[in-house]
This record gives sequence, structure tokens and C-alpha cells, in this order.
Amino acid sequence: MILMITMLTTVWQVSMVNGLQQKISIYDPDESIVRCRAPFPKTSLLKCDINSIRNESQHVRNEGVFLNTIYECLTIQINNFRARMTRLALSRSHSLTKTFATDCYDYYASGMNVTGPYNVSSSPYGIRQKTVWCEMSVDGGGWMVVQARLYTSQIFFNRLWRDYKLGFGVIGVENWFGLEDLYTWTNAQPYNLRIDLVDAEGRKAYVKYDQFFIEGEDDGYKLHVNGYSGTAGNAFGEEQESKRENSYGMKFSTVDRDNDNSERNCADDLEGGWWYNACTQAKLNSPFVMSENYKVGVKWLTWTKRPLTEVTMMIRPSKNILKTVSPNFLSKT
Repeated sequence: MILMITMLTTVWQVSMVNGLQQKISIYDPDESIVRCRAPFPKTSLLKCDINSIRNESQHVRNEGVFLNTIYECLTIQINNFRARMTRLALSRSHSLTKTFATDCYDYYASGMNVTGPYNVSSSPYGIRQKTVWCEMSVDGGGWMVVQARLYTSQIFFNRLWRDYKLGFGVIGVENWFGLEDLYTWTNAQPYNLRIDLVDAEGRKAYVKYDQFFIEGEDDGYKLHVNGYSGTAGNAFGEEQESKRENSYGMKFSTVDRDNDNSERNCADDLEGGWWYNACTQAKLNSPFVMSENYKVGVKWLTWTKRPLTEVTMMIRPSKNILKTVSPNFLSKT
């Protein structure tokens, strides 16, 4: 345990260039995927420990942001470590084949029913590996979390296009999966989408779609859903509907890339990236505001105007649906 803590606390090195804060991308050496960004002061990598991080934090303009970023990065490393330990245990017990798990359902089907971080791949051959959070206890298990929000967390969601494309946050706490990875996974096979909602009074509701995928970046990561069921109402809408608040068929928008149908920038007004139309009945990436004003806060307006305090979006393979359900899969069958 001491060795693990030492490894985690010596990963972060901070450099100052002409007295200005410099951001350095952190990569997982095994997976070559950007995990987070953190500001780093001028400290030797070998000498970087909790005390030196605390001492150097005085050089950072916003100490709260600095400490929160360190927390994010360390937590990600811990989750990666736990995921690798899980895979090692599985290998020793011979519960997996030599192929890679492509999603959380593969682990669930192999007998792993503990919610937590796991390593998955976009193909059985180990291409595009990623550490994800698997929810194994809800609605039959095997769900891969692609978005999580929690009122008590302080992770910032009003981000630029590149952040939403690559993903950000802390898995198991509050995070965004990444649009590019979401496109990769949902175009490899058909997926279900489930969204769990909790409001300020503790009431719970859910939304489920039998079909879910998004298009690629050249098409703005357009949203496609069909086959609604649940208790919160169909705020996304479906192909046959044409409401100006529905998200079906809409491109993703961020503060720096306005793809909505409104005269104003919905992502800027509502302070979070989303599949906005003009603007939306669902805004799950906005800041948490404890108000029943429909224009502010995290809301799913086909259910309630009450502010939401917890949101989880999850995907799971549609094992019982043929790949021909969507034109997106016709070329792959």
C-alpha cells in the first residue's frame, strides 16, 4: 500500500514557464489515452510528494482548482489500478477467454457482478482500451456508465468541444465518457441506453431506449434513440416526432461549437454541452441549481421541474436486437 501511494504521488510534476502556469497532458503509458490535465509547479519528479504538492500550490492562481485536479488524477490512477487487479484475478481464475471484454456485459456474463472499474476494449482484439465504471446491480446488470453527475461533486461540466470529445472527470464519481469513444462503441453493435434520475426530494425515475447510437464527429455526433420506456417521460423524443425541444437527430453543441437550432447558443446559455435543439427538454450537463425555474439547473422536464441531484447515463449491448435495426449497422452485418 505504501508503494502504491508513493507511485501515485510521484506521477505529477509541475513546471512553470516564465512564471506562468503550464498544463501538461497526462497519459496512461499502457493505453496512450489522455486521462486528465493538471497544472504542475517546478518540482523534481522523484521528489514530488504530498508535502511538495502542498508547498507548490501557492504558485497556482486558484488553489481549489489545483487540488481538485490532483484529486481527479489520483482517483483515476487508483481506479486504473483496481481495474488491472480485477483483470489479473479473472485471468487466474480462467473466467475469461483470451479475447478482450468489449463492455461491462461481457464481465457480467462471465460471472463478475461487483460494481466498479473495469478495463474494456472497442474490439475483442484489444483495440482502443479504456477503463470504465460498470454498474452490475441495476436492471439486470452489465451497464457501462457513460455519464454521471452528483450534486455534491465539484467537477466542472461547462467545457469546450475537445473535452467533451475526449472525455473528462473521475469514473465512479462524476464523469463524461467522451463522444469519440461513445461513437466507437455504439457503432460496433446495437446498444440500449438507460438514464437514472434522482430529484432534490429523493424521488427516483428512469428512462430507457432500446436503440441508441451517435454519429461521428464529421456529423456533429448526432443523437439517435428509439424504443422509449420508463417513468420519466421521453425528453429526447424519437424519429417520428418534430418538437423543437427534442434532441433526436441533433448534433452535439458546446460553448465553442454551436450546432443547435436556436438563435442563441444553448450550450452557452445553459452552461453545458448537450444535444440541443431550440433548446431542450433535457439538460443533464448544466450546473446544479436548486430551483424549479426550468431555465436553470440539471433537469429532465418531461418528468419534473424540480432540480435533479443525481444523474447516471449507462449503455448495455442489445443482445436480443438484430444489427439491422439501424441503418448505421447495415454495412456491418
